[in-house]
Amino acid sequence: MHSTKKIALVAALGGLLFGGSLTAATASQTAAPTFEENDSGETFGSIANIASPAVAPDLILVYANNGALGYVLRSDYYPTTPLKDTPTAQLPVGTSLARTIPVYAEDGETVIGDFTLDAVTPISQTK
Repeated sequence: MHSTKKIALVAALGGLLFGGSLTAATASQTAAPTFEENDSGETFGSIANIASPAVAPDLILVYANNGALGYVLRSDYYPTTPLKDTPTAQLPVGTSLARTIPVYAEDGETVIGDFTLDAVTPISQTK
């Protein structure tokens, strides 16, 4: 009986230790990231660890075509009109949908280059 109590205690402690760690890890992965703000109140940073575009910063970190490190507007990077609702939905599969958008300094106003978003019409978007 004594060994049964030890096993139960070890199992309970293990559940507390590991269960708590898993809960904390899951919470940190689903929590919205925090971003710095510029003088205009716009958030800026990388989208490397975000769960969805809804939690992306206002200014998204990119390398411009000229090699400069800067930011693109979230509204430019994630267009609000879905591809299937645009005339490009009528294009043949494999058509390039590249578009170039401005790259800004951290202030969100000074243009320092441009960035090309390149996409190809996927099969699911053409139907």
